[in-house]
Amino acid sequence: MFYFGAFVLVAADQITKIIAATTLPYGVPQPVLPFLRLTYVINTGAAFSLFTGFPWVLAGLAAVVATVIWWYATRRAPLPGVRIWPLLLIFSGAVGNLIDRLTRGGAVVDFLEFGPPDAALAGWWPVFNLADSMVVIGAVLFVLLPGRDGHPPERPPPSGPGEVDSHHQPPAKGEPADPQMSGPGGSSGQG
Repeated sequence: MFYFGAFVLVAADQITKIIAATTLPYGVPQPVLPFLRLTYVINTGAAFSLFTGFPWVLAGLAAVVATVIWWYATRRAPLPGVRIWPLLLIFSGAVGNLIDRLTRGGAVVDFLEFGPPDAALAGWWPVFNLADSMVVIGAVLFVLLPGRDGHPPERPPPSGPGEVDSHHQPPAKGEPADPQMSGPGGSSGQG
């Protein structure tokens, strides 16, 4: 299911980019809804035009992210519960933009622009594409969704003095509260 989902999402990203690049005039906003415009631009930066000027670093980062998620998805069986969806989105978005960077000289096609209908405020939000959306939504879901089997992610044990370990069981009757405090040299009150 992971591979089929990734195929569908990457195909949707690539098809929409091809349509934008072949049908929209470059840099001219085309209103669709009062808050949505289609504006075809080429972007050498990351999602939402961040880090412009480092296209091959971004391509390498996308390749690493996609490889790590692919490795994780193929080595763990099965992916735990709802955690497959954020990873699927991040993987598909990374692959979609990586395909662009490898085939368009380090750049990606962007075409979605949201913002107020007032033309004076146009450009207040960067132009982006479906792959950018997949990465951002996947990252947010990865943080917000519960871990395995619908339970929240495990909390690490306490690391410092004064922190209480909610998983700590009290000692059985007759056992010392602190094993280091019993036996020879300990201060268990025996002499």
